[in-house]
Amino acid sequence: MFKKSKKTFASLVTVSTVTLAIAYLIGNKFYNLAIDPKSDKAGIFNAPHNFVDKKVFKLDVGSRYEKIIKKDMYAKSFDNFSLHAKIIYSKSKSNNWVIVCHGYGGVGVVVHKVILKFLEMDFNVLIPDLRGFGESDCNYIGWGWHDRIDMFSWIKIILSMNCNANIGFYGISMGAAAVMAASGEDLPPNVKFAIEDSGYSSLWEEFLYQFRLIYKMPTFPFLNLASFVTKIKANYSFKEVDMVKQVSKSKVPILFIHGDKDTFVPTDMIHKVYDATKTIKEKIVIKDARHVEGLITNEDLYWGSIKKFIRPFI
Repeated sequence: MFKKSKKTFASLVTVSTVTLAIAYLIGNKFYNLAIDPKSDKAGIFNAPHNFVDKKVFKLDVGSRYEKIIKKDMYAKSFDNFSLHAKIIYSKSKSNNWVIVCHGYGGVGVVVHKVILKFLEMDFNVLIPDLRGFGESDCNYIGWGWHDRIDMFSWIKIILSMNCNANIGFYGISMGAAAVMAASGEDLPPNVKFAIEDSGYSSLWEEFLYQFRLIYKMPTFPFLNLASFVTKIKANYSFKEVDMVKQVSKSKVPILFIHGDKDTFVPTDMIHKVYDATKTIKEKIVIKDARHVEGLITNEDLYWGSIKKFIRPFI
């Protein structure tokens, strides 16, 4: 009887160990897919529900953008990574500035259409490469979380050049998450507004959604272990990256934008962040727009809403 119990216990330990090892490997696989900047992202971008219109993210920026003079800026992050951004000055040398944050998989140049529009509105534009992208040196993707702290480096640079600057934030997708996360921090009074387009309510909710659709399997314990691996390798867990919590602390006016056909970041997430926000706020849900397609689906509504929203603050 004792031998039988001992054998049963040993079998249970073996099964448990093998199960945990498999779960860890799957968790680490998801970390490599989502957080490691050097890994192939085809598993994410080729998933049918993650369709993104190439007209939005077209890398051929055209002669208009190419001809604009850009200045490279570098800063050190709080954890000693080298950060990179480009600055484009308005023709009138206005006091109005906007920090434009790109989405997942992109670098600053990808949002060239937005940059050109803000230049037309007489803004100076600072375009950071978020962690793990472009020339910013980091061995992990921050998903907007540590990027929120990096925003202080760019604010400091702007204020060192123009102490009277009126600063706005604009971001799409992951960049929108960075904008929302930053809005909940103790910002200088120079920061006047934030605009987020297609940002997620929390990284945990976004990854729950993505994991189920990409892997078509239960999320527990695999996603939990992926979060654990991320905490070890990148010093944040998925549940920490909570935009609902961040916007609830914001004192900065926020404009929320989302497409009603978004299946990359589900549309219902805009309602969660909007409802949690206690500061001045506005919500625009653009009909027939998929992920970050609002700016091409209904350009008049998109930019008309932005101009109307920011006018009182600059």
